[in-house]
Parts: sequence; C-alpha cells; structure tokens
Amino acid sequence: MDFKNIDLSSLTKLENLEKLEFDNCEGFTYEHCNIFSKKKFQLKEFKLWHDDLDVIYDSDNVYDQLGINLNVIVGMIITLGGVSLLKLSLNIITSETIKAVKDSCPKINFLHMRLISSKHLNSIIPLICDLSLLKILHIQMDPDEIMNGNNGNNGNNNNNHNGSNQLVEILGDHLITVEYLYLNVDVCLSSFKYFTNNSKVNLKKWIIPYDESLRKDYLICVNNYQKIHNSLKVLGIDESEDGFCWNDEELEIIDSLKSQGIDVVPSNRFIKSFY
Repeated sequence: MDFKNIDLSSLTKLENLEKLEFDNCEGFTYEHCNIFSKKKFQLKEFKLWHDDLDVIYDSDNVYDQLGINLNVIVGMIITLGGVSLLKLSLNIITSETIKAVKDSCPKINFLHMRLISSKHLNSIIPLICDLSLLKILHIQMDPDEIMNGNNGNNGNNNNNHNGSNQLVEILGDHLITVEYLYLNVDVCLSSFKYFTNNSKVNLKKWIIPYDESLRKDYLICVNNYQKIHNSLKVLGIDESEDGFCWNDEELEIIDSLKSQGIDVVPSNRFIKSFY
C-alpha cells in the first residue's frame, strides 16, 4: 500500500494503541514523521515492512534506487518506537536504522529483520548484537539473491562465501544476549562451524539451517557447541514429509544431544515464536 498521499493523523487519536503494523507498505514522508512526533506513542510491537524490496538486491544505493528516504525511515522508528517498544520487525536494515533502534528503543527484546544486502554487515551486525536486552532474534536473508565474491571476514578459506556466510561468522564474534535464534539463511558448513566454535552466546532455542547432504556434520557442530555451553534446550530442524529419516550416524549424534538435555523437534513446531 502506498501512503504517499494518505493522512495518518487518525493514528494519533488511538490512546491505547500497543501494536502497529505497516506490512508491505511504501510512500512514507516527512509529513508522516511530523504527525507521529506530536504524540507520545506507547507501542509494544511495531512492524515496518517496506514494499518492493524484492526488486533490487545487493546493489549500491539500493534504497535510493527504490526511492526510499532513509531519514524518513529513521524518523518513523524514532517517533513510533520508544522505551515501551519490546518487539520490532524491520526490513530496511542499515547502520542508521539500527542506531535509531538502539537509541530510541532501549527495551527491545525481540527483533525480526530481513536483509536485502550483504554490504556493510561488519558495521550493522555488531550494532544489533549491542542491543542489551535482545533475547529473540530472527534473521532472514534470501540466499539466491544476495551473493558477494568476498571470503568470510575471519580468514575462512571457503571461496564460495556469500553474504549469509559472512553474516553468520560476524554473529559468532559478537552475539551475546540472545536466547532464541532463528537463522533463516543458507550457510555453508565451514561458516556454521565457525559460529559454533567461536560463539559466546548461550542459546536456549535454536532453529538451524543446514545442507541436507551434510546434515550429520551440522549436527556434530551443534553437539560440540552444547558440550561447551550446556544451554540449549530445543533444537529446531526442518523435517521432510517422510519425517527426519535419520541414518545410523545421525541417530548416534541425536542420542548425544538428547543426553545433554536437548529436545530435537521439527522447526515448524515453534517457528511462530519468531514472528
């Protein structure tokens, strides 16, 4: 929906508004920010999901090409967010928007974000990890559209690194407070192993990505992670129509995970908690 010529001043009359969603919308202007700034909102949940972000991926000035004014988006976050905001869903992820979240929404404990560019991950992801009360994190990145030719930021020799691999490695270096994590990305085994070997975060619930042909190796990484952290309670894994169909080697690892207190379940059993 295009809000360019739509008056949203009626929102300021809603005295008990706690949840607001702009889903697949566009056309936000400074006038909207001015309207929202006249009222002190007490939102607990806010979704700002901009439309048309499927058109351009991982290019320079991607938001300029789509006619998105980042200053307006920052203004929307500042005026509609605040100390009461706990849950945020956002698909315009830049250093500026995340700084606005950090400065104006200090009590955020839930973040669902979708990245459309792998550029500037080294500056964006640490800012997200600095959200001191963040407990639930859902990171979405579309692997087929976002590719770069760079190796991971930690010297990993995988020449096929893409943005999601780099993302996971940076999370391994910086993520601390999160307890529930949904890595809604494709990640190579070496980068996943980097995360499990280097991560300081003590996860309780975790939905993992994996390459079907290397499922055993991903499970080994989780098993080794649990031996160090002893924090994980629920592991979510995608299940086929025929079930998990574990082979003997995988079953041995699953038994090890269960002996360490982990409940291995289909990811769709608790995926709603990440939306």
